[in-house]
Amino acid sequence: MIIVVFEFELNEGCQDRYFELAGQLKADLETQPGFISIERFESLNTPGRFVSLQAWQDNASVLAWRANVEHRLAQKEGRETLFKSYRLRVAEAIRDYTDKGPVSHDAGDGTGHGADGHGE
Repeated sequence: MIIVVFEFELNEGCQDRYFELAGQLKADLETQPGFISIERFESLNTPGRFVSLQAWQDNASVLAWRANVEHRLAQKEGRETLFKSYRLRVAEAIRDYTDKGPVSHDAGDGTGHGADGHGE
């Protein structure tokens, strides 16, 4: 599983336009092969600062979304006018478990701990 962490701060007065673009892209995003989920959180300490977490089945799916024409146009607008700053990180999930134990794609031993036998 691939996790995309997108941290960003919006320029003053750009929040409505950002959410308009995000809403337009959401339906397309949810139909992308390999897409699992997306959530967005706003900082309690810094209004206008957000973190978006996306989960994807594999890197090929992330790259396909990155190449999506509508997404590319939204990225361009974001860079040019909406974002005061941003940081994008793409990472591979090493373990995935809950209080009930490992999630089906986890390589753990069934104890709720990862393949190395340790929890976090």
